[in-house]
Amino acid sequence: MGGTTMAPLPRTHDPRRRRFLAGSAALAAGGLFTRAAAAERTPPNLPQIRQTNDDIDWAAVRSQFILPPDMVYMNSGSEGSMPGFVLNNLAQYSTQWAKNPSYSYFSDPELGQYQTVNRERVARFLGTQADNICLTNNTTMGLAMATLGINLESGDEILTTNQEHYSLLSPLDVLARRWGVQIRELAIPIPPSSPEQIIEIFESAITAKTKAVCFSHVTWTNGLRMPVAAICAIMRDRGEITTIIDGAQAPGAVALNLPELACDYYAGPGHKWLSGPPGTGFLFARNAASVPVDLWPILSEDALVMDQYPITTVLQIRGCNNTPSFEAMCDVMDFEGAIGQDAIAQRLATLNRRVKTMAVSRWGEACLFTSLDPALSAGIAAFVPSADPAKRHDQSFVSGVVTALQDRGIWARMTQFPDPAAPAEATTYTLRVSTNIFNDSQDIDVLFAALDTITSG
Repeated sequence: MGGTTMAPLPRTHDPRRRRFLAGSAALAAGGLFTRAAAAERTPPNLPQIRQTNDDIDWAAVRSQFILPPDMVYMNSGSEGSMPGFVLNNLAQYSTQWAKNPSYSYFSDPELGQYQTVNRERVARFLGTQADNICLTNNTTMGLAMATLGINLESGDEILTTNQEHYSLLSPLDVLARRWGVQIRELAIPIPPSSPEQIIEIFESAITAKTKAVCFSHVTWTNGLRMPVAAICAIMRDRGEITTIIDGAQAPGAVALNLPELACDYYAGPGHKWLSGPPGTGFLFARNAASVPVDLWPILSEDALVMDQYPITTVLQIRGCNNTPSFEAMCDVMDFEGAIGQDAIAQRLATLNRRVKTMAVSRWGEACLFTSLDPALSAGIAAFVPSADPAKRHDQSFVSGVVTALQDRGIWARMTQFPDPAAPAEATTYTLRVSTNIFNDSQDIDVLFAALDTITSG
Protein backbone atom coordinates (compact mmCIF):
# COMPACT_ATOMS: atom_id res chain seq x y z
CA MET A 1 0.00 0.00 0.00
CA GLY A 2 1.18 3.52 -0.73
CA GLY A 3 0.97 6.50 1.56
CA THR A 4 2.94 8.33 4.17
CA THR A 5 3.93 6.77 7.46
CA MET A 6 2.86 8.88 10.44
CA ALA A 7 5.32 8.96 13.30
CA PRO A 8 3.89 8.67 16.82
CA LEU A 9 3.10 12.04 18.32
CA PRO A 10 5.45 13.15 21.11
CA ARG A 11 4.41 12.52 24.71
CA THR A 12 4.16 16.29 25.23
CA HIS A 13 1.11 16.16 22.96
CA ASP A 14 -1.17 15.30 25.87
CA PRO A 15 -4.90 15.75 25.21
CA ARG A 16 -5.53 15.65 28.94
CA ARG A 17 -3.64 18.93 29.35
CA ARG A 18 -5.92 20.56 26.77
CA ARG A 19 -8.98 19.34 28.64
CA PHE A 20 -7.56 20.42 32.01
CA LEU A 21 -6.94 23.96 30.76
CA ALA A 22 -10.37 24.12 29.18
CA GLY A 23 -11.93 22.87 32.39
CA SER A 24 -10.08 25.46 34.43
CA ALA A 25 -11.33 28.18 32.11
CA ALA A 26 -14.86 26.89 32.46
CA LEU A 27 -14.59 26.99 36.25
CA ALA A 28 -13.24 30.54 36.19
CA ALA A 29 -15.97 31.69 33.84
CA GLY A 30 -18.63 29.97 35.92
CA GLY A 31 -17.76 31.88 39.10
CA LEU A 32 -20.45 31.82 41.78
CA PHE A 33 -22.89 30.14 39.41
CA THR A 34 -20.57 27.13 39.13
CA ARG A 35 -20.36 26.76 42.90
CA ALA A 36 -24.09 27.23 43.26
CA ALA A 37 -24.81 24.66 40.60
CA ALA A 38 -22.65 22.14 42.41
CA ALA A 39 -24.31 22.91 45.75
CA GLU A 40 -27.80 22.37 44.31
CA ARG A 41 -27.23 18.67 43.72
CA THR A 42 -29.46 16.56 45.93
CA PRO A 43 -29.08 12.87 46.74
CA PRO A 44 -30.80 10.62 44.19
CA ASN A 45 -34.37 9.58 44.88
CA LEU A 46 -34.35 5.84 45.53
CA PRO A 47 -37.51 4.12 46.80
CA GLN A 48 -37.27 1.82 49.79
CA ILE A 49 -38.79 -1.62 49.25
CA ARG A 50 -40.16 -3.34 52.34
CA GLN A 51 -38.62 -6.68 53.21
CA THR A 52 -40.32 -8.85 55.84
CA ASN A 53 -38.76 -12.12 57.00
CA ASP A 54 -36.41 -12.01 54.02
CA ASP A 55 -39.40 -11.76 51.65
CA ILE A 56 -39.44 -8.95 49.08
CA ASP A 57 -42.61 -6.91 48.59
CA TRP A 58 -42.76 -7.53 44.85
CA ALA A 59 -46.01 -5.59 44.51
CA ALA A 60 -44.15 -2.53 45.80
CA VAL A 61 -41.39 -3.19 43.27
CA ARG A 62 -43.97 -3.41 40.49
CA SER A 63 -45.55 -0.13 41.61
CA GLN A 64 -42.32 1.73 40.78
CA PHE A 65 -42.88 1.20 37.05
CA ILE A 66 -45.15 3.32 34.87
CA LEU A 67 -46.24 0.63 32.41
CA PRO A 68 -49.98 0.99 31.62
CA PRO A 69 -52.15 -1.24 33.83
CA ASP A 70 -53.76 -2.84 30.76
CA MET A 71 -50.35 -3.81 29.26
CA VAL A 72 -48.48 -7.04 29.93
CA TYR A 73 -44.88 -6.27 29.01
CA MET A 74 -42.67 -9.33 28.54
CA ASN A 75 -39.86 -8.09 26.32
CA SER A 76 -37.10 -6.88 28.64
CA GLY A 77 -34.78 -8.99 26.50
CA SER A 78 -35.11 -6.21 23.90
CA GLU A 79 -35.77 -3.11 25.98
CA GLY A 80 -36.57 -2.60 29.64
CA SER A 81 -38.94 -0.02 31.12
CA MET A 82 -37.53 2.70 33.36
CA PRO A 83 -39.11 3.01 36.81
CA GLY A 84 -40.71 6.34 37.64
CA PHE A 85 -37.95 7.36 40.06
CA VAL A 86 -35.33 6.79 37.33
CA LEU A 87 -37.27 9.07 34.97
CA ASN A 88 -37.47 11.74 37.67
CA ASN A 89 -33.78 11.45 38.54
CA LEU A 90 -32.79 11.55 34.88
CA ALA A 91 -34.74 14.78 34.46
CA GLN A 92 -32.95 16.22 37.51
CA TYR A 93 -29.51 15.26 36.17
CA SER A 94 -30.31 16.66 32.73
CA THR A 95 -31.45 19.92 34.32
CA GLN A 96 -28.23 20.05 36.32
CA TRP A 97 -26.28 19.65 33.08
CA ALA A 98 -28.28 22.36 31.31
CA LYS A 99 -27.67 24.88 34.12
CA ASN A 100 -23.92 24.84 33.43
CA PRO A 101 -22.83 22.54 30.60
CA SER A 102 -19.15 23.44 30.80
CA TYR A 103 -18.89 22.72 34.50
CA SER A 104 -20.87 19.52 34.01
CA TYR A 105 -18.64 18.26 31.20
CA PHE A 106 -15.23 19.22 32.56
CA SER A 107 -15.55 19.16 36.33
CA ASP A 108 -18.73 17.60 37.75
CA PRO A 109 -17.79 14.35 39.59
CA GLU A 110 -21.00 12.59 38.51
CA LEU A 111 -21.71 14.15 35.10
CA GLY A 112 -18.15 14.81 33.94
CA GLN A 113 -16.29 13.09 31.13
CA TYR A 114 -14.17 10.81 33.33
CA GLN A 115 -17.23 9.28 35.04
CA THR A 116 -15.15 8.48 38.10
CA VAL A 117 -18.03 8.28 40.57
CA ASN A 118 -20.38 6.36 38.30
CA ARG A 119 -17.70 3.87 37.32
CA GLU A 120 -17.18 3.20 41.02
CA ARG A 121 -20.92 2.64 41.47
CA VAL A 122 -21.14 0.25 38.53
CA ALA A 123 -18.04 -1.58 39.74
CA ARG A 124 -19.61 -2.03 43.17
CA PHE A 125 -22.73 -3.57 41.60
CA LEU A 126 -20.60 -5.95 39.52
CA GLY A 127 -18.18 -6.93 42.29
CA THR A 128 -15.10 -5.33 40.79
CA GLN A 129 -13.04 -2.09 40.80
CA ALA A 130 -13.62 1.20 38.99
CA ASP A 131 -10.45 0.80 36.90
CA ASN A 132 -11.95 -2.37 35.42
CA ILE A 133 -15.07 -0.54 34.16
CA CYS A 134 -15.75 1.67 31.14
CA LEU A 135 -19.28 3.05 30.70
CA THR A 136 -20.63 2.57 27.18
CA ASN A 137 -23.75 3.35 25.16
CA ASN A 138 -24.78 -0.30 24.92
CA THR A 139 -23.53 -3.88 24.69
CA THR A 140 -22.76 -3.42 20.99
CA MET A 141 -20.23 -0.69 21.75
CA GLY A 142 -18.54 -2.75 24.45
CA LEU A 143 -18.30 -5.82 22.23
CA ALA A 144 -16.79 -3.77 19.40
CA MET A 145 -14.23 -2.24 21.77
CA ALA A 146 -13.18 -5.70 22.93
CA THR A 147 -13.28 -7.76 19.74
CA LEU A 148 -11.73 -5.12 17.48
CA GLY A 149 -9.19 -4.06 20.11
CA ILE A 150 -7.48 -7.35 21.00
CA ASN A 151 -4.23 -8.47 19.34
CA LEU A 152 -4.99 -10.70 16.33
CA GLU A 153 -3.41 -11.47 12.97
CA SER A 154 -4.27 -13.37 9.82
CA GLY A 155 -4.78 -17.07 10.43
CA ASP A 156 -5.71 -16.68 14.11
CA GLU A 157 -8.91 -18.42 15.14
CA ILE A 158 -11.88 -17.24 17.22
CA LEU A 159 -14.44 -19.69 18.58
CA THR A 160 -18.06 -18.60 18.92
CA THR A 161 -21.46 -20.33 18.74
CA ASN A 162 -24.39 -20.57 16.34
CA GLN A 163 -26.63 -18.73 18.83
CA GLU A 164 -24.98 -15.31 18.87
CA HIS A 165 -26.49 -11.87 18.32
CA TYR A 166 -25.52 -9.63 15.42
CA SER A 167 -23.83 -7.25 17.88
CA LEU A 168 -21.14 -9.89 18.28
CA LEU A 169 -21.28 -11.42 14.81
CA SER A 170 -20.75 -8.04 13.10
CA PRO A 171 -17.31 -7.19 14.58
CA LEU A 172 -16.27 -10.82 14.15
CA ASP A 173 -17.15 -10.56 10.48
CA VAL A 174 -15.02 -7.41 10.22
CA LEU A 175 -12.08 -9.31 11.70
CA ALA A 176 -12.57 -12.12 9.21
CA ARG A 177 -12.90 -9.95 6.12
CA ARG A 178 -10.35 -7.29 7.01
CA TRP A 179 -7.61 -9.26 8.76
CA GLY A 180 -8.17 -12.86 7.69
CA VAL A 181 -9.09 -14.07 11.19
CA GLN A 182 -10.87 -17.44 11.10
CA ILE A 183 -14.26 -17.47 12.83
CA ARG A 184 -15.54 -20.93 13.81
CA GLU A 185 -19.13 -21.35 15.00
CA LEU A 186 -19.79 -24.20 17.41
CA ALA A 187 -23.20 -25.89 17.23
CA ILE A 188 -24.86 -25.86 20.64
CA PRO A 189 -27.67 -28.38 21.29
CA ILE A 190 -31.07 -26.83 21.95
CA PRO A 191 -31.53 -27.40 24.78
CA PRO A 192 -28.29 -29.04 25.95
CA SER A 193 -28.42 -32.01 28.28
CA SER A 194 -26.12 -30.42 30.89
CA PRO A 195 -23.52 -27.68 31.45
CA GLU A 196 -20.84 -30.34 31.00
CA GLN A 197 -22.02 -31.02 27.45
CA ILE A 198 -21.43 -27.37 26.53
CA ILE A 199 -18.06 -27.29 28.26
CA GLU A 200 -16.94 -30.37 26.30
CA ILE A 201 -17.98 -28.77 23.00
CA PHE A 202 -15.76 -25.75 23.70
CA GLU A 203 -12.81 -27.70 25.09
CA SER A 204 -12.71 -30.16 22.20
CA ALA A 205 -12.79 -27.29 19.66
CA ILE A 206 -9.56 -25.63 20.85
CA THR A 207 -6.67 -25.74 18.39
CA ALA A 208 -3.18 -24.27 18.33
CA LYS A 209 -4.62 -21.35 16.35
CA THR A 210 -7.35 -20.50 18.86
CA LYS A 211 -6.65 -17.01 20.22
CA ALA A 212 -10.08 -15.91 21.49
CA VAL A 213 -13.49 -17.25 22.46
CA CYS A 214 -16.57 -15.03 22.20
CA PHE A 215 -20.04 -16.08 23.31
CA SER A 216 -23.15 -15.00 25.21
CA HIS A 217 -23.67 -15.35 28.95
CA VAL A 218 -27.38 -15.87 28.20
CA THR A 219 -28.35 -16.35 24.56
CA TRP A 220 -30.83 -13.90 23.11
CA THR A 221 -32.44 -16.58 20.96
CA ASN A 222 -33.70 -19.06 23.55
CA GLY A 223 -32.35 -17.97 26.93
CA LEU A 224 -29.63 -20.60 27.31
CA ARG A 225 -27.43 -19.68 30.26
CA MET A 226 -23.88 -20.68 29.43
CA PRO A 227 -21.37 -22.06 31.98
CA VAL A 228 -19.16 -19.00 31.59
CA ALA A 229 -16.80 -19.51 34.54
CA ALA A 230 -15.97 -23.09 33.61
CA ILE A 231 -15.33 -22.26 29.94
CA CYS A 232 -13.18 -19.25 30.80
CA ALA A 233 -11.13 -21.29 33.26
CA ILE A 234 -10.38 -23.84 30.54
CA MET A 235 -9.33 -21.13 28.11
CA ARG A 236 -6.92 -19.68 30.62
CA ASP A 237 -5.46 -23.10 31.40
CA ARG A 238 -5.01 -23.86 27.70
CA GLY A 239 -2.74 -20.95 26.97
CA GLU A 240 -4.26 -17.62 27.91
CA ILE A 241 -6.95 -17.68 25.24
CA THR A 242 -8.82 -14.35 25.42
CA THR A 243 -12.46 -14.62 26.52
CA ILE A 244 -15.06 -12.02 25.52
CA ILE A 245 -18.59 -12.36 26.89
CA ASP A 246 -21.76 -10.85 25.45
CA GLY A 247 -23.73 -10.05 28.59
CA ALA A 248 -26.77 -8.47 26.91
CA GLN A 249 -29.28 -10.79 28.61
CA ALA A 250 -27.66 -11.19 32.03
CA PRO A 251 -27.30 -7.97 34.13
CA GLY A 252 -30.52 -7.57 36.10
CA ALA A 253 -31.53 -11.19 35.43
CA VAL A 254 -28.49 -13.03 36.79
CA ALA A 255 -26.59 -12.21 39.99
CA LEU A 256 -23.21 -10.97 38.76
CA ASN A 257 -19.76 -10.96 40.28
CA LEU A 258 -17.58 -10.48 37.22
CA PRO A 259 -14.21 -11.47 38.71
CA GLU A 260 -15.73 -14.84 39.62
CA LEU A 261 -16.57 -15.46 35.96
CA ALA A 262 -12.83 -15.24 35.15
CA CYS A 263 -13.48 -13.71 31.72
CA ASP A 264 -11.18 -11.12 30.15
CA TYR A 265 -13.92 -8.83 28.83
CA TYR A 266 -17.63 -8.60 29.57
CA ALA A 267 -19.98 -6.19 27.78
CA GLY A 268 -23.44 -5.52 29.15
CA PRO A 269 -26.37 -3.10 28.91
CA GLY A 270 -28.12 -0.88 31.41
CA HIS A 271 -31.34 -0.59 29.42
CA LYS A 272 -32.65 -4.17 29.26
CA TRP A 273 -33.21 -6.27 32.38
CA LEU A 274 -31.79 -3.53 34.62
CA SER A 275 -34.51 -1.14 33.37
CA GLY A 276 -32.11 1.79 33.04
CA PRO A 277 -32.22 4.57 30.44
CA PRO A 278 -31.64 3.88 26.74
CA GLY A 279 -28.07 4.36 25.59
CA THR A 280 -26.37 2.92 28.69
CA GLY A 281 -24.04 0.00 29.24
CA PHE A 282 -20.59 -1.05 30.42
CA LEU A 283 -17.45 -2.90 29.43
CA PHE A 284 -15.48 -4.86 32.05
CA ALA A 285 -11.77 -5.46 31.41
CA ARG A 286 -10.04 -7.93 33.75
CA ASN A 287 -6.63 -6.41 33.12
CA ALA A 288 -6.94 -2.67 33.70
CA ALA A 289 -3.32 -1.97 32.74
CA SER A 290 -2.53 -0.42 29.36
CA VAL A 291 1.00 -1.80 29.17
CA PRO A 292 1.68 -4.32 27.82
CA VAL A 293 -1.12 -3.74 25.35
CA ASP A 294 -3.82 -6.39 25.65
CA LEU A 295 -6.50 -4.09 24.24
CA TRP A 296 -6.08 -1.26 21.74
CA PRO A 297 -8.45 1.70 22.32
CA ILE A 298 -10.33 1.78 19.02
CA LEU A 299 -12.68 4.53 20.25
CA SER A 300 -10.92 7.13 22.37
CA GLU A 301 -9.48 10.64 22.55
CA ASP A 302 -6.71 9.38 24.83
CA ALA A 303 -4.93 6.80 22.68
CA LEU A 304 -1.97 9.19 22.48
CA VAL A 305 -1.29 8.70 26.18
CA MET A 306 -2.73 5.22 26.62
CA ASP A 307 0.40 3.95 28.34
CA GLN A 308 -0.18 6.31 31.27
CA TYR A 309 -3.71 5.37 32.35
CA PRO A 310 -5.95 2.31 32.85
CA ILE A 311 -7.30 1.10 29.53
CA THR A 312 -10.90 1.61 30.72
CA THR A 313 -10.15 5.26 31.49
CA VAL A 314 -8.65 5.69 28.03
CA LEU A 315 -11.79 4.18 26.48
CA GLN A 316 -14.04 6.35 28.65
CA ILE A 317 -12.74 9.56 27.07
CA ARG A 318 -14.45 9.62 23.66
CA GLY A 319 -16.21 12.97 23.35
CA CYS A 320 -19.50 13.94 24.93
CA ASN A 321 -21.59 11.08 26.30
CA ASN A 322 -25.07 11.08 27.79
CA THR A 323 -23.72 11.19 31.33
CA PRO A 324 -27.09 12.05 32.94
CA SER A 325 -28.26 8.64 31.68
CA PHE A 326 -25.15 6.97 33.11
CA GLU A 327 -25.94 8.44 36.51
CA ALA A 328 -29.56 7.31 36.28
CA MET A 329 -28.39 3.81 35.32
CA CYS A 330 -26.34 3.76 38.51
CA ASP A 331 -29.46 4.68 40.49
CA VAL A 332 -31.33 1.64 39.21
CA MET A 333 -28.28 -0.51 39.98
CA ASP A 334 -28.33 0.83 43.55
CA PHE A 335 -32.08 0.11 43.71
CA GLU A 336 -31.65 -3.47 42.57
CA GLY A 337 -28.59 -3.87 44.73
CA ALA A 338 -30.67 -2.90 47.78
CA ILE A 339 -33.28 -5.52 46.88
CA GLY A 340 -30.50 -8.04 46.29
CA GLN A 341 -29.24 -9.50 43.04
CA ASP A 342 -29.75 -13.03 44.37
CA ALA A 343 -33.35 -12.28 45.35
CA ILE A 344 -34.05 -10.81 41.91
CA ALA A 345 -32.47 -13.77 40.13
CA GLN A 346 -34.53 -16.17 42.23
CA ARG A 347 -37.71 -14.22 41.49
CA LEU A 348 -37.05 -14.27 37.75
CA ALA A 349 -36.22 -17.98 37.88
CA THR A 350 -39.59 -18.63 39.54
CA LEU A 351 -41.47 -16.69 36.88
CA ASN A 352 -39.43 -18.32 34.12
CA ARG A 353 -40.20 -21.78 35.47
CA ARG A 354 -43.93 -20.96 35.52
CA VAL A 355 -43.83 -19.89 31.85
CA LYS A 356 -42.00 -23.06 30.80
CA THR A 357 -44.27 -25.34 32.86
CA MET A 358 -47.44 -23.80 31.45
CA ALA A 359 -46.13 -24.10 27.89
CA VAL A 360 -45.18 -27.76 28.36
CA SER A 361 -48.54 -28.58 29.97
CA ARG A 362 -50.31 -27.37 26.82
CA TRP A 363 -48.10 -28.39 23.93
CA GLY A 364 -45.64 -30.93 25.31
CA GLU A 365 -41.94 -30.69 26.11
CA ALA A 366 -41.03 -30.67 22.41
CA CYS A 367 -42.48 -27.15 22.13
CA LEU A 368 -39.87 -25.78 24.55
CA PHE A 369 -36.44 -24.54 23.44
CA THR A 370 -35.23 -23.26 26.83
CA SER A 371 -33.77 -25.71 29.31
CA LEU A 372 -35.86 -26.80 32.29
CA ASP A 373 -32.59 -26.93 34.27
CA PRO A 374 -32.35 -23.66 36.28
CA ALA A 375 -28.56 -23.77 35.91
CA LEU A 376 -29.04 -23.39 32.15
CA SER A 377 -31.67 -20.65 32.10
CA ALA A 378 -32.39 -17.18 33.46
CA GLY A 379 -35.24 -14.79 32.53
CA ILE A 380 -36.02 -15.88 28.95
CA ALA A 381 -38.35 -18.70 27.90
CA ALA A 382 -38.60 -19.61 24.21
CA PHE A 383 -41.30 -21.96 22.92
CA VAL A 384 -43.64 -22.64 20.02
CA PRO A 385 -47.32 -22.45 21.10
CA SER A 386 -48.28 -25.59 19.19
CA ALA A 387 -47.96 -29.35 19.51
CA ASP A 388 -47.36 -29.58 15.76
CA PRO A 389 -43.58 -29.98 15.19
CA ALA A 390 -43.88 -28.31 11.78
CA LYS A 391 -44.93 -25.02 13.37
CA ARG A 392 -41.42 -24.42 14.70
CA HIS A 393 -40.32 -23.79 11.11
CA ASP A 394 -43.38 -21.71 10.20
CA GLN A 395 -42.35 -18.06 10.49
CA SER A 396 -45.79 -16.74 9.57
CA PHE A 397 -47.41 -18.77 12.34
CA VAL A 398 -45.11 -17.50 15.11
CA SER A 399 -45.07 -13.90 13.86
CA GLY A 400 -48.87 -14.04 13.64
CA VAL A 401 -49.04 -15.10 17.28
CA VAL A 402 -46.79 -12.18 18.27
CA THR A 403 -49.03 -9.73 16.38
CA ALA A 404 -52.18 -11.19 17.91
CA LEU A 405 -50.66 -10.84 21.40
CA GLN A 406 -49.77 -7.20 20.74
CA ASP A 407 -53.37 -6.57 19.66
CA ARG A 408 -54.32 -7.73 23.17
CA GLY A 409 -51.75 -5.50 24.91
CA ILE A 410 -49.26 -8.32 25.53
CA TRP A 411 -45.70 -7.66 24.37
CA ALA A 412 -43.29 -10.49 23.62
CA ARG A 413 -41.25 -11.15 20.47
CA MET A 414 -40.24 -13.76 17.93
CA THR A 415 -36.69 -15.08 17.73
CA GLN A 416 -35.09 -17.35 15.18
CA PHE A 417 -32.05 -19.59 15.21
CA PRO A 418 -30.56 -22.62 13.46
CA ASP A 419 -31.60 -25.90 15.06
CA PRO A 420 -28.85 -28.54 14.88
CA ALA A 421 -31.51 -31.25 15.21
CA ALA A 422 -33.51 -29.94 12.25
CA PRO A 423 -32.91 -30.62 8.54
CA ALA A 424 -30.12 -28.63 6.87
CA GLU A 425 -30.89 -24.94 6.40
CA ALA A 426 -34.02 -25.19 8.57
CA THR A 427 -34.67 -22.24 10.88
CA THR A 428 -36.57 -22.51 14.14
CA TYR A 429 -38.93 -19.66 15.08
CA THR A 430 -40.09 -19.28 18.67
CA LEU A 431 -42.11 -16.99 20.88
CA ARG A 432 -39.65 -15.43 23.33
CA VAL A 433 -41.09 -14.39 26.70
CA SER A 434 -38.93 -12.26 29.04
CA THR A 435 -40.31 -11.92 32.58
CA ASN A 436 -38.79 -9.18 34.74
CA ILE A 437 -39.24 -7.84 38.28
CA PHE A 438 -42.34 -5.85 37.28
CA ASN A 439 -44.08 -9.04 36.10
CA ASP A 440 -46.02 -11.48 38.27
CA SER A 441 -47.87 -14.78 37.99
CA GLN A 442 -51.06 -13.01 36.95
CA ASP A 443 -49.26 -11.60 33.89
CA ILE A 444 -48.27 -15.13 32.93
CA ASP A 445 -51.84 -16.36 33.35
CA VAL A 446 -53.04 -13.53 31.09
CA LEU A 447 -50.43 -14.48 28.50
CA PHE A 448 -51.49 -18.13 28.34
CA ALA A 449 -55.19 -17.33 28.36
CA ALA A 450 -54.54 -15.20 25.29
CA LEU A 451 -52.43 -17.93 23.68
CA ASP A 452 -55.19 -20.46 24.26
CA THR A 453 -57.61 -18.22 22.39
CA ILE A 454 -55.20 -17.35 19.58
CA THR A 455 -54.11 -20.92 18.89
CA SER A 456 -57.54 -22.52 19.21
CA GLY A 457 -58.78 -21.10 15.92
